Amino acid sequence: MGSLARSVERVIAAEMPDRFGLIFDGWTHASEHYIAVYARCEVDCVAKTPPLCIAPLLNDEEEDLLARGHMAFLATML
Repeated sequence: MGSLARSVERVIAAEMPDRFGLIFDGWTHASEHYIAVYARCEVDCVAKTPPLCIAPLLNDEEEDLLARGHMAFLATML
């Protein structure tokens, strides 16, 4: 799985321009909270929105859904 992730990262990084926007999304399914971060850019006059990270937000019962939890997640993933 690690080599697949690195291959996908290389493909996305090669296509990304120097300037791009970020889209943050979150949702809940079956009491599990998820967060996703997407890049938003234009490549050859075509809008692209590749995913940068998608993962469960909470890893254990001690974590919460406050801003500090989101910030810690983003610092780890980005």
